[in-house]
Amino acid sequence: MRLSKTVRERKTAMTVADVAEILTVSQRQVYKLVEDGKLPSFRLGSAIRFDPHLLANWLYKEIEEPAFPTLDKVAARKAFREKWAKLSE
Repeated sequence: MRLSKTVRERKTAMTVADVAEILTVSQRQVYKLVEDGKLPSFRLGSAIRFDPHLLANWLYKEIEEPAFPTLDKVAARKAFREKWAKLSE
C-alpha cells in the first residue's frame, strides 16, 4: 500500500510523532520541515497537527508521482528520505 493511501485512511489529525513515524524521520526533522513551510500543517493552540488528506496529497506530489506507479511503502520511504535530504541542504 502506498504511503499516501495509508495516511489518507486516517480519520483524525496527526501529531508530529505520527508523521515522524510514518516518514521514518526524527520529530526534529518534521518540525524543521514545518518551520520551513515544506510540510502542510496547522496549529491547535501551541500544538502542530497535520490533516491526513493534505499530508497524503503532499506525499503523493513529493514522492509517489505518477512516474512511479508501482512504489511500495519501503520504496516510497526511501524516495522520501532521498528527497528530504535534498530539501534539507
